[in-house]
Amino acid sequence: MSLALLSIAGVAADAIVDDYLVTVETAPALFASIGVPVHEEQIEALCAEHGTTVADAFRAVVDGFDVDAFVARSGLDASELEALRTFRARVT
Repeated sequence: MSLALLSIAGVAADAIVDDYLVTVETAPALFASIGVPVHEEQIEALCAEHGTTVADAFRAVVDGFDVDAFVARSGLDASELEALRTFRARVT
């Protein structure tokens, strides 16, 4: 979902990848605090088996994401899209 929202807002692909990587880095502590197992090692191993890294795999997803097609199928009207494109408040 964040990929779609950030893309609609016009965030650069590299910034979206960087945001995702921060999430990957900080998620284990969050998961541990709520008793959810962390699978990052398995994900990294799977990526390695396919000759890539987590960062490069996500970069490929971002590069392949068609924001225009997503918007066309979203059902959002023009005012909702404008609100997403211009939203600039801090999210905490």
